[in-house]
Amino acid sequence: MASNNNNPIKQHIAIVFNGIIRSLKYTHENLKSHVFKPITDIGWTYDVYCHNFTLDKQYTNIRNNESTTWLDPEEYKLLEPKYYLTDNQSHIAETLNLPAYRTMGNPWPCSPMYQTLDNYILSQWSKTQITRLLEHNINTGIAKYDQVWFIRSDVLFAKPIDPIKCLAKLNSSPVTDNNENTCIIPDFHHYKGYNDRLFIAKP
Repeated sequence: MASNNNNPIKQHIAIVFNGIIRSLKYTHENLKSHVFKPITDIGWTYDVYCHNFTLDKQYTNIRNNESTTWLDPEEYKLLEPKYYLTDNQSHIAETLNLPAYRTMGNPWPCSPMYQTLDNYILSQWSKTQITRLLEHNINTGIAKYDQVWFIRSDVLFAKPIDPIKCLAKLNSSPVTDNNENTCIIPDFHHYKGYNDRLFIAKP
């Protein structure tokens, strides 16, 4: 594809999801119109990566006021992932020995029994597994990507992501930086410089 001012050279994007995929029945149409469609509308392509935890008990989250319910283990299919991993959350929690991470106390006192801390550790473990698969595919030549987007399955986007503006932002850092340390995060819900709502970068 030829490059011009409005449509840069075609890009291939890895879109990564992880954690407990539990809200797609509310968000998947929004993800299609605000994340996936803007990519294909300009002739670019993408692969979806997903790591999903399955549960052997009902899900509840006191801190987020999420009611106790059985989750649909097949809900992830709404993402139509090309690359998919799954693990049983209880098994991984036991393997990780989550109580060993509690020596500094509970950083979320509004969440009893360390539930939010446990969930945070499990989410990072989930993100690590799918990122390792992504890295393997890149390093072995199975797939080549120009950008990587980490997206949450439980976020509703107010307006579509503009892939061309994202590319321009990623390319806007000094030449000496080689653009490899530039990333995009939302301008809201920051916590001391951290943000887990969205992350866009070059591989």
